[in-house]
Amino acid sequence: MKGSEYHEITAYQRSGLASGGRIRGGTPSFFKTYPTLPFYQLPKTPELPSCSLGDVLTGATTLASNELNLSLLSIFFALTYGITATDRTGIYSFRAVPSAGALYPCEVYAWLGGFRDLPHGLYHYNVARHGLEQIATVDSNDAFFEAWITAIPYRSAWKYRDRAFRYVLLDSGHIFEQALVSAKVSGITSKFKEANWTGTYGCRSETAICQRLAVDPHHERPVARVAFAPLPETAKIDYLTDKKELLSASAPANGADYGPVILNAINGTVGEVTIPIAPDISEKLPSLLFQNNAVQVILNRRSRRNFIKGSISADYFESYPKAFSRALPIKGLTVYFVVERVDNYDEGVYELWFDGTRPNLKLTGKGMFMSQLADACLHQMWVSHASFAIVVLLNTEELEKTYGNAGYRVGMLCVGRIGQLCYLLSEALGLGCCGVGAFYDYEVTRVIGLHGGMSAYVLAVGPVKKQVR
Repeated sequence: MKGSEYHEITAYQRSGLASGGRIRGGTPSFFKTYPTLPFYQLPKTPELPSCSLGDVLTGATTLASNELNLSLLSIFFALTYGITATDRTGIYSFRAVPSAGALYPCEVYAWLGGFRDLPHGLYHYNVARHGLEQIATVDSNDAFFEAWITAIPYRSAWKYRDRAFRYVLLDSGHIFEQALVSAKVSGITSKFKEANWTGTYGCRSETAICQRLAVDPHHERPVARVAFAPLPETAKIDYLTDKKELLSASAPANGADYGPVILNAINGTVGEVTIPIAPDISEKLPSLLFQNNAVQVILNRRSRRNFIKGSISADYFESYPKAFSRALPIKGLTVYFVVERVDNYDEGVYELWFDGTRPNLKLTGKGMFMSQLADACLHQMWVSHASFAIVVLLNTEELEKTYGNAGYRVGMLCVGRIGQLCYLLSEALGLGCCGVGAFYDYEVTRVIGLHGGMSAYVLAVGPVKKQVR
């Protein structure tokens, strides 16, 4: 199944929401663990760097350490996927990135070499314990850092049924962008030559990567990779326990089965696309982005939707398209801004386009559309109280023409990256941001003034009543 077909059959319409009758299984476990493998506790109170989000986005970061050590890894993993808070029940946790329904279907692994007090090897990040579980040893004297993002689709499908693969990819894109930000904040990027930095959406052979990561492809699949020094191809790998035992850790629940629709979508969108690691932003950014500590911005990030109908400055608003240049342009993906309360901007819909790498906004339709957009977002009227909204549309035909079968994944991962940048900017600017993945797909495109394209994500941004710390 091509991604275009999957996205279409999982579209929501007022006549009915897409379901998923073949999805079976019990309540999933939200934390993966390897209880019998060696565990390396990461420092819970490492010395934190003092750089701002503006420093990170423009490349003017402050280094956290002069050596590769566990403190650097602690900062990286905590800021990439670590727990930042729990809800009032203590059941659900919130992390450095958002996730649809706080279900967090993704896992993070890393091939690590050259770090003091840590043997060369393959590690799984244990989120609940903030530590590394060693899966394999690597016989190599080289220093390397290669992180993989995988997904356990059942964790999301258990609640969101067939539409869950959309959210899995969005979540993975959030993590991908956050990993790039965290690597800059921690100082890890400064330890490896920039010529060796690579990012990939997907992989050529999921079977081969599943075997390499020792995960069960029936339950867990690789989605993306971030490498600042790849694992040497000739390195000898020895797994620390029986592969059967390692594979069993991927099962999220007894009888877990996320159904044929998601399975066919996963198998039909396999492919590898190499992308440049996020470039530094050369455009001028608001001074406030250089005043807040990046670590605190990341740790304080939440989905905030208690908007008040207030205006924001053009300077703040324009920082969003500037920041999105880290992930754009991508053929087959278009970003629109639905503006209602932004100083010096007419109400209406603006299309983001690029002159080379320089972002520009073009007014495509005048009017006040936020209430219509809120209604299209399953009548979530809080959306209409925001100052503006970001709507991302996919042209799946163009994506698949450009990137092959992997085009759909490329598009959705890029959308997730845009989402993460939107959250970080909003937190640093003292604004609220909340993403919406559930909407009447075709009604959202009509709000934009189009009758083609596929809705992928809506993000509402604006002043909020208060910031809960």
